[in-house]
Amino acid sequence: MYVVTDQITNHCRNPIGSAGRFGDVIALHTRNADGTWSKGNTVIDQSNFSWMSDADFLAQHPESLVGHLASPSVVKLDGRYYMALVGSMDDRNLCAGEHTATNGCGSCADPWSYFVAMWAVSDDGVHWRVRERAPAHPLLIGRPPDSVDRGVGSLYKGVTRVSMLVADEGFQKYFYIGAQFWSARVLKMAMFRVPYDARSEWGLGGDAELWSWNRSRWVTCDSGRIPDFFDALNEISLLKLSSPLSSILTRRGQYLALTTADYFPGMSFFRRAAVIRYATAQRLNDWSGESPVRSGIRFFADGSGYDGSVIDPVAIEETDGTLRLFFSSADGDELHGLARDGLPDCVRDPSFGPTGVYVGTGIYEAVIETVTLRPTVTTLRPASVQVPNGSLAHYTVCVHTSDGVAAEGVATVSDSGFHFSDGLLQNGCAEIDLRLNGVGSHMIIGLYNPQNLWQASLSAPLFQTVVDAQRRRSAHH
Repeated sequence: MYVVTDQITNHCRNPIGSAGRFGDVIALHTRNADGTWSKGNTVIDQSNFSWMSDADFLAQHPESLVGHLASPSVVKLDGRYYMALVGSMDDRNLCAGEHTATNGCGSCADPWSYFVAMWAVSDDGVHWRVRERAPAHPLLIGRPPDSVDRGVGSLYKGVTRVSMLVADEGFQKYFYIGAQFWSARVLKMAMFRVPYDARSEWGLGGDAELWSWNRSRWVTCDSGRIPDFFDALNEISLLKLSSPLSSILTRRGQYLALTTADYFPGMSFFRRAAVIRYATAQRLNDWSGESPVRSGIRFFADGSGYDGSVIDPVAIEETDGTLRLFFSSADGDELHGLARDGLPDCVRDPSFGPTGVYVGTGIYEAVIETVTLRPTVTTLRPASVQVPNGSLAHYTVCVHTSDGVAAEGVATVSDSGFHFSDGLLQNGCAEIDLRLNGVGSHMIIGLYNPQNLWQASLSAPLFQTVVDAQRRRSAHH
């Protein structure tokens, strides 16, 4: 299995161009017969980039400095291994495309690091050569930021994650590469393809192409450069994939994509990157909408973990049809006596800056399978019949199964679908305040829509009367 490992020990104290001044490497881990994993061997690091050991060249061309590697995706075709991966460019301070803070190496706003997709080939899966289109130019797919992309408040990071598979299009095989692309204003999902040529040294038969939903066609990325128009806010590649795309695979005659997502059953309670969603497709440039991959394990991709508790979910289908899931998290380490509790287990050292969320992450494994969700019943009762305009109304929402077992998770109260408030269930019930504005009758509904293995349910509608606060006080006196 290919993973990313971080050389975090004193790497900022080493001079630029030295082997120690490098953030991440690509490593190979293999599963042993007893189910354990090998310690791992580095297969791609700074030494794979010829110019990275030339201090004089880097001094003259600091924009060519690669700081981090990530997101390796490997396929085997005609006896050779091909890897798409991403690397951060212009990254002398090891900021990995983050620009809102500083770290132990220096500023993350200047220089402006960004990611591009790179390409590597191997005959045995262990020894790899990274493709250089030109000296100090390892680009397969990417786009350097312009002056707008480098502006204050810009989100620009470039191509930050890739996942690859091979598919036929007529008589031509293509490497299809699903990717995350951070433009100046928004994170968007993209699909690229590169023609396969078995006679080529690198297996590539031409430039990459980007699927443009706006144009309904594949657009050529000349010399690997993503067209500038794709940075615009209204430009779309994959219309129905909005959550961060993590991986794509082939399963039972169709394509499957896994994404990470924020969990927000209402408007006030949410966890960022704490759940997994999936989408299906018959063609890799046209995906269905996303649905949740529900979790029956507490704090394990069920929406109740900490922000960033689900990193890069990847699934593989084994020969017996089992769909096995892997993702990274820093919650729970049974080998060292640390229970999963919804909180990160490692202290986030401020010296690591914006990449501190990744410190201490491990790889977790589970099985995805079809289950029958437990039916639930939701009830709602108000604290009072009348509520003064603009004040908080108090409600009790209770959720139980048909046999009386108290549900877990989050319940929501909705005012005609326009205003929401929610809270955690304790012994099956949650006390929730919701501000009501507008004199008259309001239809209030209790909602239970979990990410776990319980069915969603709605309470019967409750009609709440909102009265004018001034008139009510006058009548009282």
